[in-house]
Amino acid sequence: SGFSALVYQVLWTRLLSLVFGVTVHAASAVLASYMAGLALGSLLAGRVGDRARSPLAWFGLVEIGIGVTAFASPLALDALQQVYVWVHPSLAGSPVLLATGRFLCASAILLVPTMLMGATLPLVVKSSIAGGQGLGTRVSLLYAANTTGAIAGALAAGFALVPLLGLRASFSVAAALNLLVGLAAIVVARRLGPGTAGGPADVPATAGRGAPEPGEALSVGARRSVLAVFALSGFVSLALEVVWFRVLVLFLGPTTYAFTVMLAAVLAGIAIGSYVVAPFMRRRWDWLAVLAALLLALAVCALLSFFGLTHAFALVDALAAWLGVDPR
Repeated sequence: SGFSALVYQVLWTRLLSLVFGVTVHAASAVLASYMAGLALGSLLAGRVGDRARSPLAWFGLVEIGIGVTAFASPLALDALQQVYVWVHPSLAGSPVLLATGRFLCASAILLVPTMLMGATLPLVVKSSIAGGQGLGTRVSLLYAANTTGAIAGALAAGFALVPLLGLRASFSVAAALNLLVGLAAIVVARRLGPGTAGGPADVPATAGRGAPEPGEALSVGARRSVLAVFALSGFVSLALEVVWFRVLVLFLGPTTYAFTVMLAAVLAGIAIGSYVVAPFMRRRWDWLAVLAALLLALAVCALLSFFGLTHAFALVDALAAWLGVDPR
């Protein structure tokens, strides 16, 4: 599922760069629209998943929906391109209006498939918590597995699928994977039955938990503060992705190769972090203090990353000389 999702993201960036004319603008519009869809889909699925008798079967249906809607997205883009060409002259005088127009154009194409993508994690988490492990550990491993597939999808789309198969065939490959995942999930859900597929009837109040989590004693204000901090963290993370992409463009060129490299590097860090933290999720630590320490470390590492990127030209030149190729 993660593999196909990132294949789509790279393909959508390529398609929208043909419309917007600048890959950085296309990447920004795709990232914003992609995350908006994930947020909405996750919110809706989180509410519906608690009432679903077989979340795993619902996950399968959602995967099939992703394949169908994402496969149709290039056709929708062809129709929307004419709209963008028509409204562009009236927006060109205002950077804010132009950026808003790009976001709305991208959202019109991506919102449905990305909402379905956002629905997958809550549903698959709900279908897996009956196994008796801690919920934190489960989510960490699921997120890490999904992100690892996403790394492979980003690299495959950027460096293999599109050069070898082209855009249309690459969409077909990703859609076929979604259909296979969806059908497999439905078959497994039918074999397990609603009593073991993670539905509300089969999960007792303490299922999937060891000792009570420290977070259960948090006040409402503290919980809201954590959500606000997480929202700001997401804002910074996506802003950093765009900035890193702009820097990478300087020596990789304004192509989707730079976008692919940036995505793969970011996703690799997310996957490694999820794998590393999973064994510690059962410990009775002050997780608010841990979160604060991680965010401070993130700030320091983000600043240091730009120091490292300033030496990227020398690194590329040295690597090119070692390989005997022209880096320019």
